[in-house]
Amino acid sequence: MRSLLSNRTKTNTLIESVKIKSVYQSASPIAQDISFQPRNKTRSFRSIFSQIVKDIRLVMKKGVEGIRICCSGRSEGAEIARTECGKYGKTSSNVFNQKIDYAPAEVSTRYGILGVKVWISYSQKERGRAISETRGCKPDGTRLGFGRYGTKSLRAGRLSYRAIEAVRRAIIGQFHRTMSGQFRRNGKIWVRVLADLPLTGEPTEVRMGRGKGNPTGWIARVSTGKIPFEMDGVSLSNARQAATLAAHKLCSLTKFVQWS
Repeated sequence: MRSLLSNRTKTNTLIESVKIKSVYQSASPIAQDISFQPRNKTRSFRSIFSQIVKDIRLVMKKGVEGIRICCSGRSEGAEIARTECGKYGKTSSNVFNQKIDYAPAEVSTRYGILGVKVWISYSQKERGRAISETRGCKPDGTRLGFGRYGTKSLRAGRLSYRAIEAVRRAIIGQFHRTMSGQFRRNGKIWVRVLADLPLTGEPTEVRMGRGKGNPTGWIARVSTGKIPFEMDGVSLSNARQAATLAAHKLCSLTKFVQWS
């Protein structure tokens, strides 16, 4: 299978099998399962959602906090398209530190295309298995999941939003200088860290008290072994040079990694 895909796409194809203990602990299998069921006109969205709720209660003790499902389109042959949503448990999609697995799916029917979206929220104490079936990367960011090359952090620390932007510009600048128009067509870069922690500070000559000051910046926590930046579509030598420039911009020790 690997050689067949490599010959057809003319690229290096990597296939990795991921074992899923329970289907209802990952959003992608649920979305694919739901997308096949609306083809039968006799089943409604409410009946499908009720069946999923009965099964997902069994995995609530394994780290799953809640599930949210939305189906959009002309379901059951309706004249006007509508969106139906169902929710069970806790699903906080507006919190940065909440661990959520998301997966979309589409299904073609005689009345048009139906879209399905699934969100699964995991608890902070017992972390679930948010698996990305499309890329096969670990959710903690310790393995390459998007590009062939990357930079791995060797010690835990913090990255400011200025350092993240400086590294991104340094990598792109290195590619533009060495590859010119080729990088604009084939080169890609992924930033896998998000500066979501605010830093506050009060101005000078201000008395103590009265709460925190105004936000002065944003930082991101980086653990040991995490890969904050990934690259693809460039040569190995150019990727090494870009990783060297990125290491000078960061405040922590890093090393260059690639697919083996």
